[in-house]
Amino acid sequence: MSVYGQLKDWQKIPHARREWKAYRDRLTAFITAHTESGATAAVLGAGECNDLDLGVLCGHFRKVYLLDLEESVMREACARCHAPQEKTVLLTRDFLGVSRMDYEDYAQTLQLGIRLRGKNTDIRELAGLARRKLDSIYEKAFARPLALLDGECDYVIAAGVHSQINAMAPMIWSAYEQALGQREPQMYLYFAEKNNEAVRRFDEAALSAARRGALYAYEQKRLGIEGSVQGAVQGMENMARFIKEGKLRETGREQLLWNFDVAQAIAYEMLLVACETDRKL
Repeated sequence: MSVYGQLKDWQKIPHARREWKAYRDRLTAFITAHTESGATAAVLGAGECNDLDLGVLCGHFRKVYLLDLEESVMREACARCHAPQEKTVLLTRDFLGVSRMDYEDYAQTLQLGIRLRGKNTDIRELAGLARRKLDSIYEKAFARPLALLDGECDYVIAAGVHSQINAMAPMIWSAYEQALGQREPQMYLYFAEKNNEAVRRFDEAALSAARRGALYAYEQKRLGIEGSVQGAVQGMENMARFIKEGKLRETGREQLLWNFDVAQAIAYEMLLVACETDRKL
């Protein structure tokens, strides 16, 4: 199996549905408390819907749009949650614009870069090779127009998605760092810079699709780990900018714990924020 395939499998949490129940219930309650019943909503990065009670959302909203890269995963979520077919619309969307082939090509570039000298590879030279490859990939991705919906809906919901938009390229790089037993901090500054653009594009597209409001759930920090969560920190900065510019008005916030992976002792302090758009004001 390729590095990309292994990392995709590693991202799966076997008991997420059961272990996330407390978080799922509180997040869903926060959303329904800050939105109008009978409206329409789009769940961005819906995936398996383990962090949201899709049945409750379908009862609260008139129509729920689910957006994710993999339609089959969303279909399984709808079946598991007994979501009414007439109330759900599944939309396949790529929020970044980097394909599996791009990631495989990037990983192959790194593999070729270490083949000659193995663990004696100069990590800085490998980082330069990686950046040159990624520059062309990101340039293509950022040149692509990003439209989330074919029109508008009343609310957009972005829960735990900001940190995932540009997560795969850093994960692939980290895997090769671990294999070499070396680390190049400059690469993470590079990824942070790309996150600035990737998340900005996503947040602006999400805001343009929201008629009444936006609801966000950000990983404010990972417990026991210093520093911010990439993607999430850019999302919080964008939200603050939208509020300052008058495009959003905060109507509620809450903090809660998300026991993300009990077996690996991974937990996040989450920040939930509800906002009205300037079109609702």
